[in-house]
Amino acid sequence: MASKKKRNIAMFLGAGASKAFNYPVTKEILKIIINDIRSAELFSDADINPGQAELYRLLVKELIINLSPGLRGIFEKNDPVNEDKLPLITDLLSQAEHLYNNEHALADFNFDIKNALLGKINTLNERWNLKDVITLLEWSIIKAINKDGNTRETKLNKFINWVRHTNKSEDAFISIITSNYDYSVEWNLLEYGEGNDAHNLIDYGFNWRDVAEDDGKVYLRPAKPLFRVFKLHGSTDWLKCARCGFIYINPTVDIYDLAFSNERKNANMCHCGYWPLSPVLVTPSFSRTVKDTNLSQVWRNTLELLRTADEWIITGYSLPGEDLDIKSLFIRALKGRRKPPIIKVIQQSRNSETKYDYFFGAGNYEFKEGGFEHYDFNNISIKQA
Repeated sequence: MASKKKRNIAMFLGAGASKAFNYPVTKEILKIIINDIRSAELFSDADINPGQAELYRLLVKELIINLSPGLRGIFEKNDPVNEDKLPLITDLLSQAEHLYNNEHALADFNFDIKNALLGKINTLNERWNLKDVITLLEWSIIKAINKDGNTRETKLNKFINWVRHTNKSEDAFISIITSNYDYSVEWNLLEYGEGNDAHNLIDYGFNWRDVAEDDGKVYLRPAKPLFRVFKLHGSTDWLKCARCGFIYINPTVDIYDLAFSNERKNANMCHCGYWPLSPVLVTPSFSRTVKDTNLSQVWRNTLELLRTADEWIITGYSLPGEDLDIKSLFIRALKGRRKPPIIKVIQQSRNSETKYDYFFGAGNYEFKEGGFEHYDFNNISIKQA
């Protein structure tokens, strides 16, 4: 007797979903970084020399001011910070990367900035270039994202339990697709003690290594995972080796700070011998493309997932203009189907409904107001029609 076909549900989580887990949305990140620079909290980790931390904060501040000179007063006059009037951190980072990729100069971070912390520059390898300072800005973004995130947010237990229960049932399987960097979803999906078996339980869309393993074993995508979590823009708990190209994941412990340590040790060195490992974050912009081979696999597998799913649930996502690749993903998946999926869009308010009407066509999807945090996902039928 043939086994029953499970209903295939593809669930896309935008920034609004991470907000429900107490992670900041994009417009809040620059405010967090500015306040942490002004309070000297940024980079104040116990394993970072205080003088070095002060230098890092100085360089990030100068990069921000060079990219947006109107922000100087916020730092020098201690002006109040209104996040609604600040530029998006993604805009600043994209602007910096555009300058670097086109070999354009900005400030001379060695001599234009008059500060004793920079010391005396004697050799080329002591000079700070734009790429170095961009790396510090990326580190600042990671710290801002993870600063107050709550991976045990009890008000979202219903959602986590709904996914676990559904995927264990004979009725349906929910695959998570997200453009968010935080690890709130996958960490919550794993119950106590399951982190050591994450390579069997979670399909990340690519093969990976565990930073905690001594032998450098490569974990292949599981054939029958309990969860599928495809992260289109990378994750704050991923680190990549620039030599062999493999991504390291630790499903239970923060590892992102390992990328910025000045000390070479086993924990931040790839099994191929390369050091240091680096973060994997893709900031949306109008010109940036995904070059990482691991993420390319995630995008290809996501397209196939959307193309074959019975239902799409899109939540916390407002179709921002810069997300050309993600909108292309949806459209290509739609065009590659014989029959359109059932589409549900769950948003905090109806502000983006007109965008969705034009994107999918009014009447071709169902718009639900109230947001991810308050929606009762148990109302979604998981049985085949």
